[in-house]
Amino acid sequence: MTNPRFASIEEYRDVETLNYYKEARRNEVPLRKIMEAIWRKSRDNSRTPMQWDDTHEAGFTTGTPWIGVNPNYREVNVQEALKDEDSVLHYYRKLIALRKEHEVFIYGEYKLLFAAASGAVRVHPHAGRRAAARCAQFL
Repeated sequence: MTNPRFASIEEYRDVETLNYYKEARRNEVPLRKIMEAIWRKSRDNSRTPMQWDDTHEAGFTTGTPWIGVNPNYREVNVQEALKDEDSVLHYYRKLIALRKEHEVFIYGEYKLLFAAASGAVRVHPHAGRRAAARCAQFL
């Protein structure tokens, strides 16, 4: 799922977001700049209903959810992710399977081997005599 980018502040429920909006407006920050910050940082970004499919309310409820469904629910939803082997859903399934298969990822200690300015990190999980090295890129 992605951040909803609701068109209007009235669609947000988060108190912190609403307070930021009021303060920014009081300080005459341009509306576009305010909304861009909210689209990136609002806690409501992670509070929208789960997008199960492309039906009404994204298959989340037959009622009215407490906050609106992300407008992109017809394209971005679990039903579509299941069809795409490269989706985030399938990626996390593989990570969970890897964790279940290797105890080092559950009981091991993690040591940061290096962190590059590019955001690349390398960690070395180890548990007893078992060890693994993982490299990740965070953009």
